[in-house]
Amino acid sequence: MPDVELFNVMDVNISIRPEDMPGRPMSRVRCENCGEFIQDMREIHRERNVLCKPCANGGYYISKTDFLLPYVMQKRHSGLKIKSKLWIEIEGEPVFGRGRRFLLEAINKYGSINQAAKEISISYRKAWGYIKAMEERLGIRLVEKRIGGKNGGGATLTKEAKEFLKKYEALESGIKEIVDEKFKRIFGR
Repeated sequence: MPDVELFNVMDVNISIRPEDMPGRPMSRVRCENCGEFIQDMREIHRERNVLCKPCANGGYYISKTDFLLPYVMQKRHSGLKIKSKLWIEIEGEPVFGRGRRFLLEAINKYGSINQAAKEISISYRKAWGYIKAMEERLGIRLVEKRIGGKNGGGATLTKEAKEFLKKYEALESGIKEIVDEKFKRIFGR
């Protein structure tokens, strides 16, 4: 299509606040709570106090000391949970993890690499690349492909793939139990 059909070209005015303009800061004040400097009128005034946004509204982070003090944890973070990731590598190269587990489980469910790839939001090419890399690094065949035709194509997991999935699930479950127990001992319930 020609540009004139794709785009509207016009002169516009954009309202930019002075504090958002590039260059030297226009103003600089100190937070009365933490002592940090606040530039360009981004301070918040509360009850005659000048505060930075984290002091006024809470920060987007939690300091290391918050994690080290159990009483702080209990007061501020009653819903705290531990999460961990597990993956298997061979010579520094990833072989298997949660995403690849989801891929194999989806192939088992749908009988199709293409449908499995859609299910976990990756391309067919990426899914096939994962399968080839896993098979190569593990030294076992994981997926049997059937070319289309009268009965249609498809894919199935091999017996070895199903056994590997069971072992991985057992490992993942065991690691989760260990991590959960350690978390409870360190951080309390």
